[in-house]
Amino acid sequence: MDELIEIYQELLNKANTRFVRYLYHEIDWESRLIAITGARGVGKTTLLLQYVKLT
Repeated sequence: MDELIEIYQELLNKANTRFVRYLYHEIDWESRLIAITGARGVGKTTLLLQYVKLT
């Protein structure tokens, strides 16, 4: 479990917040369920990491 927390912290520290993905302001973050789909490498994980880092 400690290793997962360490990886999470490392990813969070690497998340760049100088710019946010274009969908960031389009998503209703208060919804109970949010589905983000897309091809590999388009920034889905980055979008979520930016949200966690900025809130």
